[in-house]
Amino acid sequence: MKSNKTLLAATAIALLNGASLANAGTYSLAPAGQGPIDNPVAQTSSVSREQVRSQIAQARVRGELIPAGQGPVGNLRSSASVLARADVKTQTLQARNAGALVPAGEGPVDAITATYHRANAPVAD
Repeated sequence: MKSNKTLLAATAIALLNGASLANAGTYSLAPAGQGPIDNPVAQTSSVSREQVRSQIAQARVRGELIPAGQGPVGNLRSSASVLARADVKTQTLQARNAGALVPAGEGPVDAITATYHRANAPVAD
């Protein structure tokens, strides 16, 4: 017999998927990620974890996947960054000291290019 929590969760999912209250308790839950989102009847995926791992490894080898933060934003065929973390930190500190970077919440809201710096803050009247 199903627990009340399981039935409640199944009912909530069924209602979110457009089922009526009349038949909401007739659905079962599938493990996370298994079954289509728009279909209240759960289905088991035919793709195994090993197949997914293999596809990810192949995509990495082809250069389609790279670690987060490595490669230019607008380039579809990104490559790993040539800068070390220390270089990025140094450049960031230099830009911040030059007024090119503004701490969050300290720049003008409607400015496209932030030029505001704490040292240049206007005095309130």
